[in-house]
Amino acid sequence: MSAADRKKDAISWNRLVARHGVTIWRSVPAILEMLLACRTAESLGSLRLVGLAVRRQQQRLRVNKPRRNMRSWQIVSG
Repeated sequence: MSAADRKKDAISWNRLVARHGVTIWRSVPAILEMLLACRTAESLGSLRLVGLAVRRQQQRLRVNKPRRNMRSWQIVSG
């Protein structure tokens, strides 16, 4: 997979978060939703702070899978 393709690949993002022990994630809600849709049980375990860039009228984050790892996250938006 090329570097350009990996920039849009949520599975690659999950692997990088797990490999490097990423603790802070900042993105728009749609990108976080992609990340969550592709996660495994341990892939996002290192995350502690999630920053979301949202507009005031933007929809809430939609999460269809269990929020197991999300319990320990502090979510900041603005």
